[in-house]
Order: sequence, then C-alpha cells, then structure tokens
Amino acid sequence: MLKSNVTIRKSNPDETVIDKDSFVQIDNIIQLENFKDLEKKRRQIDKLSKEKFNKVLKRYNEYKENEWIDDNKKVYMNKEEIIFLNQDLK
Repeated sequence: MLKSNVTIRKSNPDETVIDKDSFVQIDNIIQLENFKDLEKKRRQIDKLSKEKFNKVLKRYNEYKENEWIDDNKKVYMNKEEIIFLNQDLK
C-alpha cells in the first residue's frame, strides 16, 4: 500500500457511508465550490465517524508537511460543474 493511502475499516465503529473496508488517497485533492444547494448533491446524508475522519485528517496534514503533492492531483470543481455531473441524481 502507498503511504498516500489511508485505510478506513467499515467496522469499529460501524460505518454506513461505506459498504466495505476502503481507503482514502490523501495525495488527491478535490475542492468544491461551496454553494447553497451543494448539500442536495450528496449521495447520502451519512458521514464518516468523527474518529476515522480525524485519523484521515491527521495523516493528510502529516503527509502534506513531508511530501509534495503534484498539481495534476489537485482538482477544483465550480458550482456549474458539480450540477452538470450530478444532474441525473435526485
């Protein structure tokens, strides 16, 4: 496994936002424009548990202090792009 990957287990505590054990790539940065109806574009209202989110955030902060993140791995999506890519979602 790459040091830019952070494992997230489905259990302990049980996560409803993921279906099985997974991982986060902390060297890929996706920024979204914040707008009033952004919350309506979420696939579900569940979120990752606070403990696991904090673990990912801690690892990300450590990673960015010690590693270079290529600009090609940084993506910004504005409101129009988000709406376009989610137009078939209710």
